[in-house]
Amino acid sequence: MDFNNITKGKCVPLGIIMIVIFYLVGGTTSTIYPFILLTTMMAGYIKGNNTVSESAVTGLIISVIGTLITVIINVALIYVSYGGQYASYMIAQTLPFTLLIGLIVGAVGGVLGYYIRGEMKLE
Repeated sequence: MDFNNITKGKCVPLGIIMIVIFYLVGGTTSTIYPFILLTTMMAGYIKGNNTVSESAVTGLIISVIGTLITVIINVALIYVSYGGQYASYMIAQTLPFTLLIGLIVGAVGGVLGYYIRGEMKLE
């Protein structure tokens, strides 16, 4: 597995931008996981000519960075609306769980995208 091959191209930045845009358009009160799954499936599909592990790692990278950005947006909105004490509570209570579930969903999405490309037999 070559890390340069994983980050080569525009797949990772576009995936991160897509997660943030989907999150903002879908409403900041909705859950982020369907957006992560959809985006990482598309990234796994794009990276499908490589190995399964490269598609999974691509999904992980996209989901971690996208989740962090959306959590930062969410905490900023909470800080402006409710104050610093509630924002620190949200960081302490929701950040580890959100990142863990985002990692799992991102990896699963990357692998699903890889196998979808394999079933379509485009090569």
